[in-house]
Amino acid sequence: MKSKAIALGGLLAAAVLGSQASAETLKLWTFLNPNGKNGREVALKQLIDRYQAANPSVKIQVEPQVWSELTKKFVLGANLGKAPDIVFTHGNNLRLLAESGAAADLDALIVKKWSAADAKDFLYDGLLQKARVNGKLMGVPVFPFATVLYYRKDLLEKAGKSAADLKTWDGFVAAMKAVGSETVSPMTIPLSPDRTTQTPFLTRLLDRQGRVFDDKCKPMLATDAAAEALKFQVSLFKDAKLASREDISRNLDDSWDLFLAGRAAAILNASTRAGQVAKKASWNAAGLGIGALPGISAGKAGPAVANAWFISVWEKSPNRAAAAAFVDYLVGRDGAQAWALIGGQPPLRAAVLNSAELAAPKYDLVRQIGSAISAATADLPAECRADRVYADLNEATQAVLTQGVPVAKALADAQAKAAARK
Repeated sequence: MKSKAIALGGLLAAAVLGSQASAETLKLWTFLNPNGKNGREVALKQLIDRYQAANPSVKIQVEPQVWSELTKKFVLGANLGKAPDIVFTHGNNLRLLAESGAAADLDALIVKKWSAADAKDFLYDGLLQKARVNGKLMGVPVFPFATVLYYRKDLLEKAGKSAADLKTWDGFVAAMKAVGSETVSPMTIPLSPDRTTQTPFLTRLLDRQGRVFDDKCKPMLATDAAAEALKFQVSLFKDAKLASREDISRNLDDSWDLFLAGRAAAILNASTRAGQVAKKASWNAAGLGIGALPGISAGKAGPAVANAWFISVWEKSPNRAAAAAFVDYLVGRDGAQAWALIGGQPPLRAAVLNSAELAAPKYDLVRQIGSAISAATADLPAECRADRVYADLNEATQAVLTQGVPVAKALADAQAKAAARK
């Protein structure tokens, strides 16, 4: 009954907005095909059908595009005065939208119109902040993803531990020591500079310092916070012995295969890989646990590097208000419910995350991921070439572990590499 009320409320609100405009066709560019069969495509089709039924003066025309070309093609179309009203864009391309002037400010069109309750209900304020460039909101997040902690819940319980023991790094180290055995490494931390992931080093650095670049993209790696974080990661190899020396040369794919093969009990990896466990794990996937990253202090999760697919509106769209109304619907409670229950995506709204529907066992994975990535998020700005920082931090750790390079020197080298990158 509650979910029906939420859906009805969302449709009624959308109907009011839609009634303010005359008959309009809204052109939408996305990588999804509403006639397709995967969960997100089915969800999009249902949302469009519901919206058009409640707003008969509006027609949504979807034109599927190649995902990697969406934003550049949109900007080109905007320059020619022929862009679609709405476009899906990857978070790494938000700066391009801002510099081109192609995207409308969705703070003014959508977010500032939310009630206080609606704003509080939205789980990803950090991603909204990411999308604000020069004071304007370039898009609203629809498909969030982030680094999460994957762990063997079955092995943890067998050792007399629980997820509660993984909330802090101190608790995590103690719990995973109890889990490890001759055949199962407590954790795998891939340190190859090729095909990287967020590591405990970066997580603790973000927890203490908040960011790794200043407002002018100057790296902040040769700091006291970075020194503490690097020493901690080294201790996971040398003192706690959670990770093995073989990890020094492993890349993310190597370590992920190790986890799937049942030879490692924990790994940090992207939330988008969760579906692979049921298909590829050599162990019963019911034993999988997914959680937020451990934090330094109790009650505060470790920051997870997050990103998303966003939805943007063309600045010069002749149907700008109607386009914004539809986007608002897609990220509202009705949209959030469909994306989660049908599309298998992390819930955008607390009302959906905490709903009775999502409590059903078949949504365990969606619920765990949603809880994990909404706990604490951090942004590594793409315009600062932040993707290479993962490699810089891995190489610094390698230098300390294999060559005995002093921590300060390893960090100074990492700082210099990042600063030299254009």
